[in-house]
Amino acid sequence: MEELKMKPSSLSKLIALFVILLISYHTPSFSQDAEKLYQKGLVKEEGEGSLQEAIDIYNQVVENTSADRSLRAKALLHIGICYEKLGQENAKRIYRKLITDFADQEAIVAIGREKLSSLEAGEKVPESDELIIRQVWSPAEDVYKVSPDGRYITYIDWVAIELAVKDLKTGEAWNITDKGTWKPPMQYPDMSVWAPDSKHIAYFWFNGDTTELHIINADGSEDRIICNGLGNNTPWPVDWSSDGKYILAFNNSGKETSPMDIVDQVVLVTVADGSIRVLDSHKGIQSGCCGSFSPGNQYITYAHQQESGSENNDIFLLELNGTRKGRIVTDPANDINPLWTPDGSGIIFISDRLGTKDIWSIQLNNGVPAGEAEIVKTNLGERTYLMGVTNDESVYYSNLSAREDVFITKLDFMSGEILSEPQKISSTSVERNNKPVWSPDGRYIAYCEWTGRQNNSLGYQYGFVIYDSETGNSHDLVTDLYGSGGNYWLQPQWSPDGKSLLIHGRTGKDKLQGFFLVDINTGERTSVFVKDLEPLLANTQIGIFPKYLNNGQEIIYLSNDRKTFIRRNIATKKEQKIYTDEDEILHYTLSPDGSQIAFGYFFNNRNAVYIIPTAGGEKRRLVGYEEKVTPYVISFTPDNKYVLYEYGAYSEKESHEIMRVPVTGGDPERVLALEDLFPQGEVRNIEIHPDGQQVVLDIILGQGMEVWKVENLFKK
Repeated sequence: MEELKMKPSSLSKLIALFVILLISYHTPSFSQDAEKLYQKGLVKEEGEGSLQEAIDIYNQVVENTSADRSLRAKALLHIGICYEKLGQENAKRIYRKLITDFADQEAIVAIGREKLSSLEAGEKVPESDELIIRQVWSPAEDVYKVSPDGRYITYIDWVAIELAVKDLKTGEAWNITDKGTWKPPMQYPDMSVWAPDSKHIAYFWFNGDTTELHIINADGSEDRIICNGLGNNTPWPVDWSSDGKYILAFNNSGKETSPMDIVDQVVLVTVADGSIRVLDSHKGIQSGCCGSFSPGNQYITYAHQQESGSENNDIFLLELNGTRKGRIVTDPANDINPLWTPDGSGIIFISDRLGTKDIWSIQLNNGVPAGEAEIVKTNLGERTYLMGVTNDESVYYSNLSAREDVFITKLDFMSGEILSEPQKISSTSVERNNKPVWSPDGRYIAYCEWTGRQNNSLGYQYGFVIYDSETGNSHDLVTDLYGSGGNYWLQPQWSPDGKSLLIHGRTGKDKLQGFFLVDINTGERTSVFVKDLEPLLANTQIGIFPKYLNNGQEIIYLSNDRKTFIRRNIATKKEQKIYTDEDEILHYTLSPDGSQIAFGYFFNNRNAVYIIPTAGGEKRRLVGYEEKVTPYVISFTPDNKYVLYEYGAYSEKESHEIMRVPVTGGDPERVLALEDLFPQGEVRNIEIHPDGQQVVLDIILGQGMEVWKVENLFKK
C-alpha cells in the first residue's frame, strides 16, 4: 500500500491532532450508527481509495444532527480531504463550511483552517520521485480519453445517448452532442480523441447504416463531419498529432465476405479536408483499439494480432514517411494499448504476460528497441485502458472495478414479499458471472462465466458454470464457441432433457456459426442449425436468442435484424415466420406451455409489452406507458397467467420495479422494488424457478468505472 506522505508539522498542528484523538477517545455518548458510518467512510477513503463513495458516507454523518458534533466535524473535514485528493475546488468550500458551522470544535477547525490556507496560497506538495497514484473520478461513466492539459475527459452518457465531457477540476459535466436515439435509424457515439490544444474533439458516430468521423469544439459548438462511410469503412480515431494536422485512425476497406478477407488499415486523416492516407494494411489481421503518435510525429505505434485468428497482439512501429515498419514488442502474451513517453525515448503499454494487467515500458533508439521490456506498475485490474499521457507527464487510466455475481433468493410474486435473503452462488475468482437460467427440472443453474479470452476475428470465448442447487457443487464448462460483445448478447437455454445448453456462437476450428447444443458434462458440441462462417460477413449471424419449444422438436429464434420471430423444426429444417415487425425487438420470453411469446422493443422505440401466439398471428399489447421507459420482459409465471416485467427509466439513477400484468389483459400490478431486493447493487437478468418462488438473478456490485492518475511514472 502506498504510504501517505505528509509535510513537516508545526507544534500547534501536532497539539491539534492530539486533541482530536483525545476527543475521539473520551466522547461517550454519540450515536453508534453515526460512528459506524464514520468508520465505514474511513475504510472507503483510506483502505479502498473509493473517494466519492467515502464522501457520500461522510455526508450521512454530517447530516445526522443527533450525532456528536465532534464526529460530524471530523466527517466534514474528511469530505474536504477527499475532494483535495480528487483535485476538486469543492475542498475549499467544505473547509469554509467546517470553519463556519463547527466553530466550537476548535481542534478540528484548526486543521481545516490550515488546509484552506494552504489551498488558497497555492501551496504544493514538494516534488518526489515516488510513484503517486490517486483516483480522480469514481464512479465514472464509459470513459475514453483525457485531454492533453489533464483537465477534461470524454465519455459516453448512455442515458442520453450522447458524447459528453467531464471537467475534473470543477466536477461539472455536459453533453456535446444532441442527436442520439435508439429509434431507427439508431444514432449513437463511439470512440473520441482530443486535439493537442485540449479545445477540440474528434469522435466516431453511428448513424443508421452509415458511420461518420466528426470534429467538434469541447463546448459542443461547431460540429462538422470530416468523412463518412458504411459500417467500419469510416476511420475510427485513436490519436491526434501534436501539430494538430492529422488524426490517426483504423478502418476496414472493401466489402468483406469473410473474417479472413477483412483488410484492416492504419490511416492518417487530414483535419483540414478529411482526406485519407493509408499507412499500413493487413488482410485477415485486425488492429487493436489503440495507437499513438510519437511526440515529434515521426513515428506511430499500434497493436495488432500476432497472426490471423490469434487471441493475442504484438506492438508495431511505423515511420510516417512509410520507409520502415517493425515489431517492437514481441511476446506470447497479449500486449496492447501503446503510448509514447513524453520525451519520445520509448513507449509504455499494457501486458498480461505475468497473469495480471500491468504497465510495461520499452526504450527505443531511432525506432528500434534498445533492451528488453520492463515492468513499471503491476496489477491495474482486469479491465484496464490507458487513456493518455498529459502535458505534465501524468498517465491516466480507467479500470472497471465492478463485479457481477449470481444469487439465489425466494419471492412471493403475489404479495411481493421477499421470503429469503439473496445468497451468492458464483465464484469470487471470476469478476463477471451473469445470465443465469434454471434447468427444466429446477435442480441446476447454468450461468455465463467471463473467460477474458478473445479472438479478434471471432469475438470472446464463451464459458459457463453448471451449479447444482441441491448439493451446492458446481463445475466449469469451457466451450470452443465465440461471440461478439462478450456475454452481453448471449442467452444460454437448456435443452428439454436438461442435458445440454442451446447456444448461438461461432467456431474457429471448423469455421461454423449458428445454434449449437453443448453437453453440460463433456462439453461436446453438436450442431442444431449452422452455416459456414466464411461466406458470411464477419458481423452477421443466422439469428439470435434461440429457445426450445416444450415439445423438444422445435426452436424459436429472432432474425439477425431483430425484427422477425422464426419457428424452426430441427429434424425437418422447415421454418415458419411467426411475426415480422418494422422495429427491432430487444427481448422476449416463452410461456411455460410454449403457446405464447411476450416481448418488448429496442429501448425507447415503443414503451410497451406485447404478446403473440407461437403458432403465428397478430401481436396484442398487454401494457404500455406514456413516459420514456422501457418495460423489460422477465418471464411468464409458471401457471401461464401473468407476464412479469421490469419497469423503470433507462437510467441507473432511477428505481426499477418488478410488475405483473395478466396474460388476458388488465391493469398492471406492482410486485416489489428491485432496490428492496438487493439495495447494495444493481439487479439484472431475473429467472424464475419452475416452483414459482425460487429466483436466480445476477447483481452488479461495486462502483463501476474508475479513473486513476499516475504521477512520476517516467521518473522511475
